[in-house]
Amino acid sequence: MVCLVADAGRTATELARAVAPAIVSLPERPGVVLALVDHARAGDAVARAVDGDPAPAVAIPFDGGLQADAAPRTRPAERALLRLTAALMAASASEVAA
Repeated sequence: MVCLVADAGRTATELARAVAPAIVSLPERPGVVLALVDHARAGDAVARAVDGDPAPAVAIPFDGGLQADAAPRTRPAERALLRLTAALMAASASEVAA
């Protein structure tokens, strides 16, 4: 299982997406999930646009707590981290089943 963490901007997201197929093609065939962090507070449009192509993408909204290496301070950030956890678990389960 590999979680690629990138900025949620279009350029960084495209770079992360470009790496995903190479990771999946490794002999171990690991699952890949993209975690796209919205530092610019621009929203989750990019993550929604690329979700599932080639890997699940989860938008992580800006949160001051996360920026300070602490617990999230907002409900949207908490929910996003739960979605990320679920995506990682789903990808890991499908990796084990394969």
